[in-house]
Parts: sequence; C-alpha cells; structure tokens
Amino acid sequence: MKNKVQRHFPYLKKNKLLLLGAITVLVCSSNALAQNNGNKLVSDNFDFAKRQMVHMLENIPQGEAKMPHSINGKGNTSCRSIYWWTSGFFPGILWYINEYTGDKAFESFAKKWTEKLEPVKTFKGNHDIGFMMYCSFGNAYRLTQNEKYKDILIQSAYSLATRFNPQVGTIKSWDSWRSWENKHVFKYPVIIDNMMNLELLFWASKATGDPSFRNIAISHAEKTMKYQIRKDGSSYHLACYDPETGNFIKGETSQGYSNESTWSRGQGWGIYGFTLCYRETKDPRFLKTAQRIIVELKDKIAVTGIESAATVKSVAVAANTEIYEEAVAALTMLGFAQAPSQKVTAQILKEEPDAPVEKVIKLALKRL
Repeated sequence: MKNKVQRHFPYLKKNKLLLLGAITVLVCSSNALAQNNGNKLVSDNFDFAKRQMVHMLENIPQGEAKMPHSINGKGNTSCRSIYWWTSGFFPGILWYINEYTGDKAFESFAKKWTEKLEPVKTFKGNHDIGFMMYCSFGNAYRLTQNEKYKDILIQSAYSLATRFNPQVGTIKSWDSWRSWENKHVFKYPVIIDNMMNLELLFWASKATGDPSFRNIAISHAEKTMKYQIRKDGSSYHLACYDPETGNFIKGETSQGYSNESTWSRGQGWGIYGFTLCYRETKDPRFLKTAQRIIVELKDKIAVTGIESAATVKSVAVAANTEIYEEAVAALTMLGFAQAPSQKVTAQILKEEPDAPVEKVIKLALKRL
C-alpha cells in the first residue's frame, strides 16, 4: 500500500500529523466547492489536508480492512469499523481534494474507500448513516453520476427513515440512553448531531420523487427547533422524548459540560443543519434559528473566552503563551469545550513548562 501511494505522490515528503480532526470540516457539505484560487486560506488548507491524507494512505496497516479514522501517536493510521460514525469522512475528504485539485490519484483512492462502505446502506443501528453515506457516496454520485452510487444512497435513506417515529416527530438517535449521572434510562434520545443527517433525506426526495423523506426531515427539524434550541440560541446536546406520547421529557447532555451548558460542536451541528433546512425549504424559521445559534456562540466566545483565558492563564504564569494558545486551539477544534481545555493545558504547562505543543496536546487528550 505504501509503495502504491508513493508512486502516485512521489513529490510529497512524509509529514508528522498532529491532529486529523481539524480537517473534518472539509466534509461537512457536499455542495460544489468554490474553487477560488485567489483565496489563500482555502488553498493553504487544501494543501495541508492533501499532505495529511497522503500520510494516512501511506501508513495504513497491512491487511487492514477497516476505515481510516485518525493518526495515532506513532504517526500510523488508526482505523475503525465501517459502522463507526466517522467512517464517511475519510472518503469524503478524498473526493473534495480530488475535486479541488483535479488530482486523478485522489479520485481512484476516493472510489476505493467509498465502495468499502456499501454494506452500511442497510444499517439501522443509529442515525449516523445519514452523513456516513452522504459524505462518501453523496460526493461520489455528485462528481461521477454513477447510478450505482445513487441506488446505494436511496437505500441508505430508506434505512435512516426506519428510525423515524411519527408519534414523536423525530429520528431516534440511539436505541436508549442512560443519563450521565446514571439515574435515568431514556427510550427515545435525540442528539443535536442528528441535524447533519437530514441532507440525505432531502436529497432522496428529489432523487426518487417521494416526499416522505423530505417530510421526515422537516418534522425532525421543527421538533428540534422547538425543544432542543433554547430561547437564547444555545442548545441541549440531547433531547429525551416519550416514544408512546411523543412528549418532550427533558434536555440533557452526553458530551457537554452539564445538562444546561452549551456543547460547542453541537452548536456547529445546529448551524449547519438549520441552514441546510432553510436552503431546501426556504422556510425563514430555519434561517432565523441558525442565526440565533451563531449569535449565541459568538457572544459566548467573546465573553467567556476572554475572561476564562485570563483566569486560567494566571494559574500558570510561567507557561509558554504560544504553546498554550496553540494547544487550546487544537483541542477546541477537536470538539472539546474551551474552558476545560484551557484549565488542563494550563495545569500541564505548570507541571512541565518546557513541554513542546505536541506533548501538551497528547497529555491533555488523556485528561479530558
């Protein structure tokens, strides 16, 4: 595998990967990319992503049948099951790089890794099939118009639709969920991440002429907008419903700081999801909701970001400021909340003031 990749990319040297998570933003949309060669930010990030993907392709373990997921501390590609929620990101990034650069080698690799996901089309175990398949096969079909890819996407939409309960009006995320304080088990949990899966359903309605997919997506967005987005524009990570009555029970968190906190990555899911709902429906309520989330997130960063940074940095006066800021930025890009990232980073630098940023990040990941 390694030699095969090097034949395709002889001009690229190996690069040590710090964080793969930062480039998953490249697979958040399957719309045509704006190929603005004058935009240095875009071109620089595509160059970086391309080097990272070559590194991953060169370092896949021999005989590995799973999907590349990230890079481990030794610089080798770490793989997960094709049923893991990030499985569509790797082929999706390959398609985007192929589209942006025109590099045919990436098209070949994109096809190979996309087609490994075909068995997922009948997966009904959770909601993640939406962006697992749309990041991968959605981009594959958009760029190649291969009818086989279209059929796989349609089957994937049918599989996702089986998790919709008309009584509740939403797509069920997980089969059940035990609250973080271990006091309750909820039978119909819906997480804000689910907004990312609606794009597959909107596409399926247009591809098949069947309005049921679109109706499910709209119903899910409306219910999420009503119960999961708070009045100030922040969101619950998780909404719990009664599957029999359809009533909203309460909002909780699975990955945020507390039930009433705002999970930053969840805000990102909401912004994208409600924006796409507006794009597909032109319903101004969805656009207004996306705008509310953006304003809330901006205001919270402006207020708590500055104050907490000043407070936490005082704990480690001798800490290297540049290392501190780079480590915190990397951790927040990976989805960790800013405040705990700052606290952990400051503590590590207090203990090891001369630690390089790579070590600080690794130690922080173990503590968060």
